[in-house]
Amino acid sequence: MVKPIESESDPTSSANARSLGLSVPEQVAPPADCLFLQPNETSHWIEALPLANIGETSRQVYTKLGELNQYRIPRSARVKETESFRSIVAYIAGSLRRHYMDASFPLSPKAWKTLILSRELHNELATSYKLVILDLLQASESRLDKKLLIIALHRALHYLGEVYLQTCLSYTAPAAGLWKEINTLYAFARQNQLQRVPVKMTIADSHETSTIEDRFKALMLFATASPSRLPQLHLDSLYQRAREWARLTKFVDLQQGNSDMDTLNVSLHLDEPPIHNALRLPPTNGPIVILDLRELVRDLQAAFQNAPLDGSRQLSLEPGSLPKGLLQQLIRNWHSPSERRFQRTRLNFSLQVFCGVRAIHAGLLDRHPASDSAQQSSHPDPYATDWGPGSAEGALTLMDDEGFSASLAAPSGGNTGPVLDYDASFNADGVLGGSGDPIDMPGQSDSSDNTVTTVNESASGYCIRWPAGERTPKTRVGDLIGVGADQEEAPFSLGVVRWLRCIDQSEVEIGLHILSNHVEAARAYAAIAEGRVPLRNRRDPVNCLHIPPLPRRGSVQKPSLILSSAGYELGTFLWLEQVASRKVTLIRLARLIDFGGVFARFEIEYMNTKKTDGEGDGSSRSQFEALWKSL
Repeated sequence: MVKPIESESDPTSSANARSLGLSVPEQVAPPADCLFLQPNETSHWIEALPLANIGETSRQVYTKLGELNQYRIPRSARVKETESFRSIVAYIAGSLRRHYMDASFPLSPKAWKTLILSRELHNELATSYKLVILDLLQASESRLDKKLLIIALHRALHYLGEVYLQTCLSYTAPAAGLWKEINTLYAFARQNQLQRVPVKMTIADSHETSTIEDRFKALMLFATASPSRLPQLHLDSLYQRAREWARLTKFVDLQQGNSDMDTLNVSLHLDEPPIHNALRLPPTNGPIVILDLRELVRDLQAAFQNAPLDGSRQLSLEPGSLPKGLLQQLIRNWHSPSERRFQRTRLNFSLQVFCGVRAIHAGLLDRHPASDSAQQSSHPDPYATDWGPGSAEGALTLMDDEGFSASLAAPSGGNTGPVLDYDASFNADGVLGGSGDPIDMPGQSDSSDNTVTTVNESASGYCIRWPAGERTPKTRVGDLIGVGADQEEAPFSLGVVRWLRCIDQSEVEIGLHILSNHVEAARAYAAIAEGRVPLRNRRDPVNCLHIPPLPRRGSVQKPSLILSSAGYELGTFLWLEQVASRKVTLIRLARLIDFGGVFARFEIEYMNTKKTDGEGDGSSRSQFEALWKSL
């Protein structure tokens, strides 16, 4: 016997639309010539669609699905019609993706409408299966087709999941009632022990066998991965992989799952998504399920060791191909996420912003151009001479390990090698003249003044209202943002977009995490090691951003460098030129701090070229000079 779902407000209610709480349109009698009364005609109609004209095909399919869900037609006909529409909806949705996937926000009006259309097409399919479920539950017990009921529950949960995916891809809040329906469908299947029956399903060209429980667990994983903090391509990949990872999780009882690590919980009678136990322990009343993630987290920790760095926005869905940055965030979210640490303060003021490394670099050059005295000087070329021990004193003065720096000076006694002359001015991109074109990092190149307004701020950054407009740049999760006040000499800060939320089609709110309150335009040159001292290479410079050592909360923030990708090996030597001061420093990439699809941030060490034997390995003889007389 199929049991009605238990409800705190109405525990004796029957399993109908009211008790399940499923949202369906009012049913009306179909016209006599209704296409859906003849399923074979529907198949012919779908085959005749103008697939080359995706706009017209989308219009016709969306209209017909709406009609299907409004007409009162026999159950067998509805099932056949709905199954017929699945493949064409998958085709349309796949074609529409190019308009909004990996897009910057705010979306264009066309991209926004396209994304909403994709969401509504999946919602219409979910509605069709919800109507099948309600029709089945109104039948007598002797006529109940339990096999069809399981398939309809599975399909409805699948397409509601697709609706939630499209919602996350648009960075909008889910519609009221969405999670209520998802939770209710699973609760009903669980109560009637239907949740573990395997169901075969063809999605595009792939065939998959899963259960209602698998689908629900995958949605729990996806929803607790902080979708607003992930780029669109990562969201899409995660949604697919969560279906595989669901098999590494299991539901446990309240006593086993009363932990604040590696466990999720969800109240099946509420219109709320799941949440990690560390953020809210499961309540003791009402239907609750608790998901144990320990096996999954261990599997991801093992995969993290060999995962590739995310040097691009393109992701493969092959096993083990998810980048370290995404795996790191998933492990953190699913193992033990932390509460917000800083209080928000409502504050509205204007900020000048630059999106992307190129625009930030250009904005810094506009604010802090190189000094005239620095531009007029000529510097020795370290590539031309061996600057090892025995070279002339003062031949090359670089920033030492204590952070002290000085400009390069011509060596005393004359220069035995050719001199590398710098152009007295910068080109339009702010790059020193030289052989070949400079290598710039990805990012928007528009460095015109762009002003946005803050919503609130905390100790770690800002919530910014990001309107659509001709002058306001577009942005994505993970993008670098340069922030400056209106004053010309005000400090220039560097931040990264950690989350994104669409208010409507034309306005977005972003969460900007400040990496540093001081950043400098710089260029990096490859360095090679010959003998004892790395020598400057003549290769084209790479525009980059330098974060110098600064006092920070009672300590000193270590210096770091923003490069285009994480494809540089740790230990790599580079010549770093600070554009404004024209100081040149030999550095080493010491540690990878942050990385994503558009940038990589390395902690760096300033190298001292004048070293005696044993320096650099902690065995310097001179370090004990002050000790001898005190022994």
